[in-house]
Amino acid sequence: MVTRALLNAALWALVFAGTSARGDVFTHPWEQQLHQTDCDQIVTYNPTKKWIWVTIYDLGKTQHLDYGWVAPLNGRGWKSGNYSCAAYYYVRAQVKDNEGRNPVDGPDIFDTTVQVYASHHNLWLLTDYVQIREGGNVINLHERDRTFAWAFDAPSPDTYNNAPIVDAPILTVVNGGPQAMFVAATRTGFDLANAPRCIPAGGQAEFETSDNGRWVFDIFGPYPNCNARTNFNGMAPIPWTVDWGRHKVVLRPGLTVTAAPQPGINQYSFTNSTPFTVKYVVEGAAAGPAPCVAAGATSAVYQLPPTTPPGPRKVTSYSVGRCGDANDAGVKLATDNVPIMPLKINYTFRWGFFPD
Repeated sequence: MVTRALLNAALWALVFAGTSARGDVFTHPWEQQLHQTDCDQIVTYNPTKKWIWVTIYDLGKTQHLDYGWVAPLNGRGWKSGNYSCAAYYYVRAQVKDNEGRNPVDGPDIFDTTVQVYASHHNLWLLTDYVQIREGGNVINLHERDRTFAWAFDAPSPDTYNNAPIVDAPILTVVNGGPQAMFVAATRTGFDLANAPRCIPAGGQAEFETSDNGRWVFDIFGPYPNCNARTNFNGMAPIPWTVDWGRHKVVLRPGLTVTAAPQPGINQYSFTNSTPFTVKYVVEGAAAGPAPCVAAGATSAVYQLPPTTPPGPRKVTSYSVGRCGDANDAGVKLATDNVPIMPLKINYTFRWGFFPD
């Protein structure tokens, strides 16, 4: 998290101090006074936390007059293009997903170009910000890195003070299963949980980040209790998009259609993507053994009586030790209302998030 005080201090030090904070990157003598008042150089300021690759073109974009890295919270002047106030140039910034000490090339997360003319030779690369309310009334400035654009004027404090105020995204995950589960959350490669956290049956855990967007939750288990974990095998990733503010979801296994229906008569089958054996009891099914599917396997095709009217049917799932054991009633996992129609449909049983 970049706090407002830290970012403002770094920004104004960058704009007005006239010295580079990274002498190992900037080695030219004119870096002692970056701000340009003449036309013989172009100066690019980078008050964001991302590394950028800058390229300066002539008016026809046929020549690369200057190019190189500009570090986060730093600036760089360019003179190789023999610039003048009478000519037009294009300045391009390719923003990299890198906030480290050293530049690392990779895919662009944003690419923006602006035309430079007359005496407008000082450029600031700006991004979008929000003020995040955390821990009550504590507000921190957050760089969202969704959009970037060149500006000819240095950002004022109002650039940050007028940013919208939002509540930090907090997702409460409730374990709706019958056994303990371990959950780890990741977003753009950064582990938000530090390590998988155990959520006992009926328990819950909160996951908080400084930005909204897509997370991936890695689910491990189930285990009889939080102390019974032997390994982290059988991981099931669940993608989920969170928004600002506080939200709650229930973690439990459920049925989803995984194949386009094919012509048939009330036919259905089950695919089990969980790490344990599952027995399915279908409302209105003919007498006989219930479908039982090993971990990762798919059942045979079953069929309701042809006279059964189409509509939703309750399907209750049970975790069992092995199929065919009449003495093993199993542990109930979930009950789903699923449409069993005059079609042939495959249902996949997987862990997922459901509205509270």
